[in-house]
Amino acid sequence: MKTAIALLSTLVLFAFGAIAQAETQNTSMISLPDFGAVANSEARLDRMDYGLATRVSTTDLVPNNAYTLWWTVYNYPENCTDGACGTDDVLLTDADGAVIITDDGLPPVNLPQWEAVGISVLRADGMVADQSGNIVFNAHLPIGDVSEAMGGPGIVLPGTAEIHLVVRDHGPADPAILNDMLNTMNGGCEADFPNPPCVDVQVAVFQF
Repeated sequence: MKTAIALLSTLVLFAFGAIAQAETQNTSMISLPDFGAVANSEARLDRMDYGLATRVSTTDLVPNNAYTLWWTVYNYPENCTDGACGTDDVLLTDADGAVIITDDGLPPVNLPQWEAVGISVLRADGMVADQSGNIVFNAHLPIGDVSEAMGGPGIVLPGTAEIHLVVRDHGPADPAILNDMLNTMNGGCEADFPNPPCVDVQVAVFQF
């Protein structure tokens, strides 16, 4: 009996050891739209057989504002436009790279690229910045989980997908609508694009 228990313990430890040996990448957050590195920030991405996990510790945010963190997943980055994954793969853009806006005030998605690249946009986390403008986000994304998706298949190839983690500002936290502000793309913001005061303020990019 003791031998069986010892063997089971070894197998459990081995399983957790395999998880611990995930491919881990670390980088700094980048501010938008100037693309400068955010001092004292760190974004970590763990790539595992069953999905992704992230921890983002960042600063230089507006104290007491509501923020969300979003996964933008490019499952097949080799199919991105000009070999670089970005806005023109997600939305239709003009010759100058500006997002096209339809008469109803909405930006149309680039459907051919969504399909070719396997793009998915999903909510990762939502928090309110502290008095010093700091936030720590934590999230995980199992393969095929689309429960928080705005569209797309979720993560299909966690080992090779290109991942962009985007921090979105929703303005001063309002207790009356805080749930929407922390859990939706445009909670607390205008309906028409670009949905002020909502704005993407930081990003971390993880390439394989």
